[in-house]
Amino acid sequence: MSEMVIKRFINNPVSSNCYVLYYKTNDNCIIIDPGSKDATELNNFLEAHQLYPEYIILTHHHFDHIWGVNNLIQRYNCKLISSISCSNKIIDHKLNLSLFYDDQGFTTSPSDILVENIDNTLNWKGTVLKFYSTKGHTEACISVCVDENLFTGDALIKDIKIMTKFPGGSKEMLKETYRLYKQLLINHQNLMIYAGHGEIFKLEDKYLELRK
Repeated sequence: MSEMVIKRFINNPVSSNCYVLYYKTNDNCIIIDPGSKDATELNNFLEAHQLYPEYIILTHHHFDHIWGVNNLIQRYNCKLISSISCSNKIIDHKLNLSLFYDDQGFTTSPSDILVENIDNTLNWKGTVLKFYSTKGHTEACISVCVDENLFTGDALIKDIKIMTKFPGGSKEMLKETYRLYKQLLINHQNLMIYAGHGEIFKLEDKYLELRK
């Protein structure tokens, strides 16, 4: 199989990262954290490359990471993957924080696939995706490891102090998450971080110290 392509989009109107994972030899793809209210750019890319989303993966439930879910499911009937906690929160406009953004808010349907129910592993077209519980920003957060690529959502962002004051957040849980990342770094010395905000970067120990 050809090398996986990872395409990043900047979500809008709140700036966060969305990623499309695909192979040029296959017309299916996976989308991580589609958070755009207006998903025109993403949809145009999918159409231009004749890609059909098979799965949407959510790293957590906050509205700026899930705003495009309803549009994609309506267009492509793709399956939604998340943690149990995330699934329970995306169906509530208060818990996903969208209500506090525009006083209207939105919800999505619950996830079709819960990572806890698939032993935190998904085999997709011969590629193994490994899910890790990475609590701290909230208790719903997961990270996704694909080969030497780690999608961290808001659990790890380069040079940014991670917010732990949201409901379900915890600095102590974030410390546990960073210990997990350090263990992953031992096994994946060229691990690239695809964060929920900001740039893509190579993981080093210096990024795993909690910022004051």
